[in-house]
Amino acid sequence: MSVNVVGPWTVNKLGGIRFRFSHMDFDMWCLSDTWAFKENLIPLIDARSLFRTTLMSWDAVLYDVHRREVITPENYLDDLTRGYLEIVLRATPNETGAIVRILRTIFQKEVKTLGPMLSDFLHQMLENYEYAALAAYEHSHFNSRSFSDSQYLFLRHYLRHAERGKALPLPCHQAFIQLQNH
Repeated sequence: MSVNVVGPWTVNKLGGIRFRFSHMDFDMWCLSDTWAFKENLIPLIDARSLFRTTLMSWDAVLYDVHRREVITPENYLDDLTRGYLEIVLRATPNETGAIVRILRTIFQKEVKTLGPMLSDFLHQMLENYEYAALAAYEHSHFNSRSFSDSQYLFLRHYLRHAERGKALPLPCHQAFIQLQNH
């Protein structure tokens, strides 16, 4: 019989608590302390308002500890299954960190399609960032590398030539993996 133990906890940058459980990191905080609510970017109506405060659509999942149930937006599981990723809230207290998190998701998970808002966001943002700056940020915050210079340049080039305002199918995940070591 294996027992999952909650690892040590720390206070994160925004005042919440981060802990590790079953090889995954979790963040907890008071709902009203959510950055987007405190900045009046999104109105706090109920717990489901949190879905509109996440960076990416795949982040929009809650666990109600009282009811012991997972709560998601209506299309959440369909989007995961299809590999469809969209940006939810562009505003962020950490632009570089947001870009790195999005790139890590694209290159580590099986993202098949970027939603139109995410495609436009990345096109705009990647024009302002060089690979070295994002790689340095990733290394300092995650102590790992999830995308190579070749992968980054390929994605930036691909976004430059994509039609704006439309969902963008990505090359197969295997093509990204082949670029990893180049």
